[in-house]
Amino acid sequence: MIVMSFLAVPLRTHADSGTTNDISKEEYCREFKRIAFSNEEELLSRWDTTKLRVFLDGESKDVIYAKELFNKFSELSGIEIIYTRQKINIGLVFWDNSYRYALVTGEKLLKTWLPTKLDLFEYLKENAKEGNKDLVLQYSFNKSKKMILSIGIFDVPIAPDPSTITQENKDLITRAVITSLFPSLGNEPSIKFSGEVEEIFSPLTNAKHQPLAQIWYGENVHAGRSKNSFGC
Repeated sequence: MIVMSFLAVPLRTHADSGTTNDISKEEYCREFKRIAFSNEEELLSRWDTTKLRVFLDGESKDVIYAKELFNKFSELSGIEIIYTRQKINIGLVFWDNSYRYALVTGEKLLKTWLPTKLDLFEYLKENAKEGNKDLVLQYSFNKSKKMILSIGIFDVPIAPDPSTITQENKDLITRAVITSLFPSLGNEPSIKFSGEVEEIFSPLTNAKHQPLAQIWYGENVHAGRSKNSFGC
Protein backbone atom coordinates (compact mmCIF):
# COMPACT_ATOMS: atom_id res chain seq x y z
CA MET A 1 0.00 0.00 0.00
CA ILE A 2 1.34 3.41 -0.87
CA VAL A 3 0.17 6.27 1.29
CA MET A 4 0.81 9.49 -0.59
CA SER A 5 0.37 10.07 1.97
CA PHE A 6 -13.07 22.58 20.18
CA LEU A 7 -12.48 21.55 23.10
CA ALA A 8 -13.22 18.22 24.66
CA VAL A 9 -16.30 18.23 26.85
CA PRO A 10 -16.16 15.81 29.79
CA LEU A 11 -19.10 13.85 31.13
CA ARG A 12 -20.81 13.36 27.83
CA THR A 13 -22.35 10.26 26.32
CA HIS A 14 -20.87 8.87 23.09
CA ALA A 15 -23.65 7.58 20.87
CA ASP A 16 -21.37 5.10 19.11
CA SER A 17 -20.08 3.50 22.30
CA GLY A 18 -23.10 3.72 24.56
CA THR A 19 -20.88 4.64 27.50
CA THR A 20 -20.48 7.82 29.54
CA ASN A 21 -17.13 9.56 29.35
CA ASP A 22 -16.02 10.60 32.84
CA ILE A 23 -12.54 11.68 31.78
CA SER A 24 -11.74 15.22 32.88
CA LYS A 25 -10.86 18.14 30.67
CA GLU A 26 -7.47 18.33 32.39
CA GLU A 27 -6.64 14.72 31.53
CA TYR A 28 -7.58 15.22 27.90
CA CYS A 29 -5.40 18.32 27.77
CA ARG A 30 -2.47 16.47 29.34
CA GLU A 31 -2.66 13.52 26.96
CA PHE A 32 -3.17 15.77 23.95
CA LYS A 33 -0.04 17.77 24.70
CA ARG A 34 1.95 14.61 25.26
CA ILE A 35 1.19 13.07 21.86
CA ALA A 36 0.63 16.17 19.68
CA PHE A 37 3.87 17.93 20.59
CA SER A 38 6.19 14.96 20.29
CA ASN A 39 8.43 16.56 17.63
CA GLU A 40 11.71 18.18 18.65
CA GLU A 41 10.41 21.72 18.13
CA GLU A 42 7.33 21.03 20.27
CA LEU A 43 5.19 22.69 17.61
CA LEU A 44 1.76 21.46 16.57
CA SER A 45 1.56 19.95 13.09
CA ARG A 46 -1.76 19.46 11.31
CA TRP A 47 -3.73 20.07 8.12
CA ASP A 48 -4.84 23.72 8.15
CA THR A 49 -7.60 23.55 5.57
CA THR A 50 -11.36 23.29 5.23
CA LYS A 51 -11.07 20.45 2.69
CA LEU A 52 -8.80 17.44 2.27
CA ARG A 53 -8.42 15.85 -1.14
CA VAL A 54 -7.97 12.09 -0.79
CA PHE A 55 -7.23 9.40 -3.38
CA LEU A 56 -8.05 5.75 -2.58
CA ASP A 57 -7.42 2.67 -4.72
CA GLY A 58 -7.30 -1.09 -4.12
CA GLU A 59 -9.59 -3.89 -3.01
CA SER A 60 -13.10 -2.52 -2.52
CA LYS A 61 -13.37 -3.70 1.10
CA ASP A 62 -10.13 -1.93 2.02
CA VAL A 63 -11.23 1.26 0.30
CA ILE A 64 -14.65 1.13 1.98
CA TYR A 65 -13.07 0.74 5.41
CA ALA A 66 -10.61 3.58 4.77
CA LYS A 67 -13.51 5.82 3.72
CA GLU A 68 -15.31 5.03 6.97
CA LEU A 69 -12.27 6.30 8.86
CA PHE A 70 -11.89 9.44 6.78
CA ASN A 71 -15.61 10.17 7.12
CA LYS A 72 -15.36 9.80 10.91
CA PHE A 73 -12.47 12.27 10.87
CA SER A 74 -14.62 14.68 8.88
CA GLU A 75 -17.36 14.43 11.52
CA LEU A 76 -14.90 15.15 14.33
CA SER A 77 -12.90 17.91 12.65
CA GLY A 78 -15.42 19.62 10.37
CA ILE A 79 -12.98 19.21 7.47
CA GLU A 80 -14.65 18.10 4.25
CA ILE A 81 -13.17 15.00 2.58
CA ILE A 82 -13.15 15.07 -1.21
CA TYR A 83 -12.33 11.76 -2.92
CA THR A 84 -10.43 12.53 -6.11
CA ARG A 85 -7.30 11.79 -8.15
CA GLN A 86 -6.48 15.43 -8.78
CA LYS A 87 -4.31 17.72 -6.66
CA ILE A 88 -4.58 15.47 -3.64
CA ASN A 89 -3.27 15.88 -0.10
CA ILE A 90 -3.36 12.19 0.86
CA GLY A 91 -3.38 9.08 -1.33
CA LEU A 92 -3.83 5.45 -0.35
CA VAL A 93 -3.15 2.54 -2.72
CA PHE A 94 -3.89 -0.89 -1.21
CA TRP A 95 -2.30 -4.02 -2.73
CA ASP A 96 -0.83 -7.20 -1.30
CA ASN A 97 2.95 -7.14 -1.70
CA SER A 98 2.52 -5.63 -5.17
CA TYR A 99 5.08 -2.90 -4.94
CA ARG A 100 5.60 -2.78 -8.69
CA TYR A 101 1.96 -1.88 -9.39
CA ALA A 102 1.73 0.44 -6.42
CA LEU A 103 4.93 2.28 -7.23
CA VAL A 104 4.06 2.69 -10.90
CA THR A 105 0.68 4.08 -9.87
CA GLY A 106 2.40 6.32 -7.35
CA GLU A 107 4.86 7.61 -9.93
CA LYS A 108 2.07 8.69 -12.26
CA LEU A 109 0.34 10.48 -9.41
CA LEU A 110 3.52 12.06 -8.09
CA LYS A 111 4.28 13.55 -11.50
CA THR A 112 0.96 15.35 -11.17
CA TRP A 113 1.38 16.35 -7.54
CA LEU A 114 5.10 17.10 -7.26
CA PRO A 115 6.64 17.60 -10.71
CA THR A 116 9.79 19.16 -9.22
CA LYS A 117 10.29 16.64 -6.41
CA LEU A 118 10.53 13.23 -8.05
CA ASP A 119 13.58 12.58 -5.88
CA LEU A 120 11.07 11.80 -3.11
CA PHE A 121 9.65 9.01 -5.22
CA GLU A 122 13.14 7.63 -5.88
CA TYR A 123 13.62 7.45 -2.12
CA LEU A 124 10.37 5.50 -1.83
CA LYS A 125 11.47 3.01 -4.47
CA GLU A 126 14.77 2.42 -2.69
CA ASN A 127 12.95 1.65 0.54
CA ALA A 128 10.13 -0.47 -0.90
CA LYS A 129 11.78 -3.76 -0.06
CA GLU A 130 10.89 -6.85 1.93
CA GLY A 131 11.49 -6.17 5.60
CA ASN A 132 10.89 -2.45 5.22
CA LYS A 133 7.15 -2.29 4.71
CA ASP A 134 6.18 0.38 7.21
CA LEU A 135 7.79 3.43 5.68
CA VAL A 136 5.90 6.64 6.30
CA LEU A 137 7.08 10.00 5.03
CA GLN A 138 5.36 13.23 5.98
CA TYR A 139 6.18 16.61 4.54
CA SER A 140 5.43 19.98 6.06
CA PHE A 141 6.66 23.53 5.94
CA ASN A 142 9.38 23.50 8.58
CA LYS A 143 8.36 26.80 10.15
CA SER A 144 4.58 26.65 9.99
CA LYS A 145 4.25 22.87 10.50
CA LYS A 146 1.31 22.96 8.10
CA MET A 147 0.95 19.61 6.32
CA ILE A 148 0.97 19.66 2.53
CA LEU A 149 1.40 15.98 1.59
CA SER A 150 1.57 12.59 3.32
CA ILE A 151 3.38 9.67 1.66
CA GLY A 152 4.16 6.13 2.83
CA ILE A 153 4.34 2.42 1.97
CA PHE A 154 2.58 -0.46 3.74
CA ASP A 155 1.99 -4.12 2.95
CA VAL A 156 -1.65 -5.30 3.06
CA PRO A 157 -1.94 -9.13 3.23
CA ILE A 158 -4.64 -10.88 1.22
CA ALA A 159 -7.52 -12.03 3.44
CA PRO A 160 -8.49 -15.74 3.35
CA ASP A 161 -12.04 -14.66 2.55
CA PRO A 162 -11.97 -12.04 -0.24
CA SER A 163 -15.35 -10.70 0.85
CA THR A 164 -14.17 -9.72 4.34
CA ILE A 165 -11.41 -7.61 5.81
CA THR A 166 -9.21 -9.10 8.52
CA GLN A 167 -8.58 -7.40 11.85
CA GLU A 168 -4.90 -7.25 10.93
CA ASN A 169 -5.70 -5.25 7.81
CA LYS A 170 -8.14 -3.05 9.72
CA ASP A 171 -5.42 -2.24 12.23
CA LEU A 172 -2.91 -1.50 9.48
CA ILE A 173 -5.29 0.72 7.51
CA THR A 174 -6.38 2.51 10.68
CA ARG A 175 -2.77 3.24 11.58
CA ALA A 176 -2.04 4.51 8.06
CA VAL A 177 -5.05 6.85 8.05
CA ILE A 178 -4.34 8.16 11.56
CA THR A 179 -0.68 8.76 10.68
CA SER A 180 -1.75 10.76 7.64
CA LEU A 181 -4.25 12.88 9.57
CA PHE A 182 -2.41 13.38 12.86
CA PRO A 183 1.23 14.29 12.11
CA SER A 184 4.07 14.17 14.63
CA LEU A 185 2.86 10.95 16.21
CA GLY A 186 5.44 8.33 17.09
CA ASN A 187 4.97 4.64 16.37
CA GLU A 188 1.66 3.56 17.90
CA PRO A 189 1.40 6.39 20.46
CA SER A 190 -0.44 5.35 23.60
CA ILE A 191 -3.06 7.10 25.71
CA LYS A 192 -3.28 6.54 29.46
CA PHE A 193 -6.16 8.00 31.46
CA SER A 194 -6.26 7.69 35.25
CA GLY A 195 -7.61 4.35 36.40
CA GLU A 196 -7.79 2.96 32.86
CA VAL A 197 -5.71 0.58 30.78
CA GLU A 198 -3.17 2.14 28.43
CA GLU A 199 -4.45 2.11 24.83
CA ILE A 200 -3.11 2.93 21.38
CA PHE A 201 -4.27 6.37 20.19
CA SER A 202 -7.29 5.58 18.00
CA PRO A 203 -9.55 8.65 17.70
CA LEU A 204 -11.39 7.27 14.67
CA THR A 205 -12.42 3.99 16.30
CA ASN A 206 -12.29 4.63 20.06
CA ALA A 207 -14.97 6.99 21.40
CA LYS A 208 -12.88 7.91 24.44
CA HIS A 209 -10.14 9.27 22.18
CA GLN A 210 -12.42 11.35 19.95
CA PRO A 211 -12.17 14.52 22.09
CA LEU A 212 -8.41 14.48 21.46
CA ALA A 213 -9.08 14.75 17.72
CA GLN A 214 -11.51 17.59 18.37
CA ILE A 215 -8.86 19.50 20.32
CA TRP A 216 -6.27 18.86 17.59
CA TYR A 217 -8.58 20.24 14.91
CA GLY A 218 -10.37 22.86 16.99
CA GLU A 219 -11.44 26.11 15.32
CA ASN A 220 -8.99 28.19 17.36
CA VAL A 221 -6.04 25.86 16.77
CA HIS A 222 -3.53 26.15 13.94
CA ALA A 223 -0.30 24.56 12.78
CA GLY A 224 2.82 25.95 14.40
CA ARG A 225 1.34 26.54 17.85
CA SER A 226 3.94 25.89 20.53
CA LYS A 227 3.39 23.54 23.42
CA ASN A 228 4.09 26.29 25.95
CA SER A 229 1.51 28.63 24.45
CA PHE A 230 -1.17 26.00 24.04
CA GLY A 231 -4.00 26.03 26.54
CA CYS A 232 -6.94 23.65 26.60
